[in-house]
Amino acid sequence: MSGPLSAVMAEVAAGTSSVPEMARHQGLDEAVVRAALDHLVRAGRITRAALGSECGPEGCSSCPLVDGCGAAGPRLISLTLAR
Repeated sequence: MSGPLSAVMAEVAAGTSSVPEMARHQGLDEAVVRAALDHLVRAGRITRAALGSECGPEGCSSCPLVDGCGAAGPRLISLTLAR
């Protein structure tokens, strides 16, 4: 694995706490970092979990209550390398 995917995995492993910070460290656009994170989650290389929420790991996109939920919008998540 090389390029943005390995760069983002390195940031997750280092515990970098935000997409903007990952992008800044790696000299990447935030959209590229978000796309890499999404790909790595789908590929099972990292796991994503909502913190302090009853929402599922897919967030609002898979929720039938998305239009009326008070939790809609940005929320804290945890990213970890898959074992």
